[in-house]
Amino acid sequence: MHDLVLSVRKSLSPDLLKPEWRKIARRKRCAVAGHCYAASEAIYHMLGGAAAGWVPQVLSHASWPEGLSKGQTHWFLRNRRTGAVIDATSDQFHPLVPRHEAAKGSGFLTRQPSRRASIIIDRACLAQGKNAVVAESADAQR
Repeated sequence: MHDLVLSVRKSLSPDLLKPEWRKIARRKRCAVAGHCYAASEAIYHMLGGAAAGWVPQVLSHASWPEGLSKGQTHWFLRNRRTGAVIDATSDQFHPLVPRHEAAKGSGFLTRQPSRRASIIIDRACLAQGKNAVVAESADAQR
């Protein structure tokens, strides 16, 4: 799982960010800033999604005011069976650590990988020497 998260992190690039997040990422000098939703979505589908026990989680300003401004959210995954947390972009908040226990379970906007998540999946699979169809077939089993 660690290799998958690393390959997803290496697949993140400014072209996948909305303009306002590009500015924030540049200002923070953090390559993963602003990528939490798409990175979590890509990992979710690559690991088999809900069928494998993964639940998207979201923090908001209300649940983590010391880390998020009003209107901002932070996304990551929690496994409902094991309690394991995957937060591929948590270091964007350094020195703060996201309060994962304060998050709420949520769903992604689309059932299938979004355009940004699909690009990340393709890049990450290439980096791992796998065909992206492998990731998609795991998601199709849901």
